[in-house]
Amino acid sequence: MSSCYSGVIFDLDGTLYSMKNLNIRMAIRQFFKLRILHASRKTLKNLSGSSFDSREAFFKEYYGMTAANLKMSVSEIEQWEKGFYKNFTDLLHRDYCPRPGLEAMIRNLNVPCAVLSDYDRVDDRLRALGIDPELFVCRIYSGDAGGLKPSVNVFRYTAECMGIEPSKILVAGDKIEKDGKGAEEAGMDFFLINEKSWPLFPMKFSGDI
Repeated sequence: MSSCYSGVIFDLDGTLYSMKNLNIRMAIRQFFKLRILHASRKTLKNLSGSSFDSREAFFKEYYGMTAANLKMSVSEIEQWEKGFYKNFTDLLHRDYCPRPGLEAMIRNLNVPCAVLSDYDRVDDRLRALGIDPELFVCRIYSGDAGGLKPSVNVFRYTAECMGIEPSKILVAGDKIEKDGKGAEEAGMDFFLINEKSWPLFPMKFSGDI
């Protein structure tokens, strides 16, 4: 497919699949640990757009803030998170699937594509959805880049991993305030993904809209 773009960065959750009722289902699965779930989400919200020197520095802050808010140990938060991601991937495998025509569309783009997510275990979650991780040259958890969206550094980090100039990259995501803002600050174009716009993505990529 002909395009002015040399690569595409996709968000994962809400972009490569519809997240309908996912938060409610996760809350049910975490019912007896909702206090930890809420504290973790609050910490991530407070760290949104942050940038640290390393993955280790980011996790030290994330785990430290969450543990302090709950008056728990860091090891307890780390243990909870392992269970959280197991529930997450199990739920995706059981109840969710990729957006229609995803794999064929990505192959037809004929350019390097990447996934950039604010949640960890990217490969595991792709597999749980039935998506081959090898469709993407890079699968990146923003924490590995030392921050969270919309930090410009995580977008630049992904571009470097792809070996493509930011100005030649199109970002596809479902959140303007995270995917869109980060893309803009990194000098990348952005396309908002939702139920109605998903079929139009190839037209955006090819420059027809």
